[in-house]
Amino acid sequence: MIEYKKKGKIRFLLAGPNIVDDVLSENQIVADQGIDRYIVPSEWVKRLAIRDCNELKDRVICWPAGIDCEYWRPQVDKNNRDKILIYWKTEPEDFCRNVIELTQQAGLQPVVLKYGHYQSQEYRQLLDRSRFAIFISRSESQGLALMEAWAMEVPTFVFDPGEFFFHGRMLNDISACPYLTASTGSTWKTLDDLKMVIEDKDILGGFSPREYAVKYFSDKYRASELLRSIERLEQRNFSE
Repeated sequence: MIEYKKKGKIRFLLAGPNIVDDVLSENQIVADQGIDRYIVPSEWVKRLAIRDCNELKDRVICWPAGIDCEYWRPQVDKNNRDKILIYWKTEPEDFCRNVIELTQQAGLQPVVLKYGHYQSQEYRQLLDRSRFAIFISRSESQGLALMEAWAMEVPTFVFDPGEFFFHGRMLNDISACPYLTASTGSTWKTLDDLKMVIEDKDILGGFSPREYAVKYFSDKYRASELLRSIERLEQRNFSE
């Protein structure tokens, strides 16, 4: 595509999101001047991309992908659910076991789902039985699994320590839930924090995760936002 751009066969070239592990990999191809804009899923990824590769300054835009809110539609009323989903992506097994024990001590019924070891249908079925979900993940460029949970009317309580060891270096100022809001859940950093959350008798009060997901993260809405962004960028590019 870059070669086509150089030959004038492409007028405006965007690349992304998440097409490389990081902007330093693949000989920094995403910084090639033939790419008009490099798309990343969230603001913390944008900051990291520019910090690692200053050539991308003023050429990085944020665009999170959407989800199929019809597929991720609850079938079981939230008041009839009896499980607590623990979504385990990072951290040692002992850490996950401690989370399980905390939920059991609070009289809850945890079910563990291991990242990379499930099919979407299994995830959907577990969400349909879950009052809320506890996510154990140090970083998410966007958090599609979170959005799928929200669309299933499942609030999420996310482990978010703000640091992550990645490709031989410690990253700070990162997020495990870039698009989490007060209507979809909250974060925790320590097991004590989590204990306070799950022992709160009003834990589920005030959340409306599906409404938020459908409004801002449906495939249709996210696609229209991308098209609008491209339109604005093209107008700016060709008026200069």
